[in-house]
Amino acid sequence: MSSTRNSTIRPWLALLVTVALALSLLPATPMVAGADDGEVTFALWDFEGATTDPAIDLTGNAVASAGSGLGNESFVAGNPAGTSGTSWSFNNWAQTDEPDATRYFEFAVDLTDYTNVTLDLAERRSGTGPLTFEIHYSTDGTDFTEIPATLTTLPNNTNWRSHSFDLSGLDDAIAGEPSVQFRIYGYNATGATGTWRIDDVTFDGLVDLPPPEPVTFALWDFEGATTDPAIDLTGNAVASAGSGLGNES
Repeated sequence: MSSTRNSTIRPWLALLVTVALALSLLPATPMVAGADDGEVTFALWDFEGATTDPAIDLTGNAVASAGSGLGNESFVAGNPAGTSGTSWSFNNWAQTDEPDATRYFEFAVDLTDYTNVTLDLAERRSGTGPLTFEIHYSTDGTDFTEIPATLTTLPNNTNWRSHSFDLSGLDDAIAGEPSVQFRIYGYNATGATGTWRIDDVTFDGLVDLPPPEPVTFALWDFEGATTDPAIDLTGNAVASAGSGLGNES
């Protein structure tokens, strides 16, 4: 390179700018709370303290209720395989071979930020309690739709059982909704005094985060006649110039 060309180069254009950035601090995909696969428990009822208040509610809008046709509400011994010692119980379950519109457990959750929902629960019937249950959902609290894959026939015993239902197939209908109601209808009871109890009702899902926005993590404006960066979110940004240059200004 000729000396003439060298003399026309502005020193600040000849700066070699080095940005030392810890790439591990900038993930390629959004980070979410919960397990490594991004799943998080956003609502959980364990009925400890003889209450229907959720033990976990990341949304602030989780509510449990029951149908008006049920009777003898009580909080009794819970699922021994779970984390709680108390469960939620009723009698007067439908003795018909199809659900009764007034006899159900209901759990309402806010799915504004969640997709790929999984519903887990444990249940136990008495000797004359329901032999069948199914789950319906609604986004308006009035019109309920059966979830066919949830139709479950129970064995004629009084053991605790655990169930898990993948509701990701409903994403088009429920994802992003501020309130979704799930009703668990028990029926085919063999006696009006037969009880059915529920425990460890858990909703898991993927956190639906917006895509990350671009951010300026390093900026040199050379104000104050300094090569210190005006912005350095990493704490390691450094500007330097080649040793062959002269007349820094």
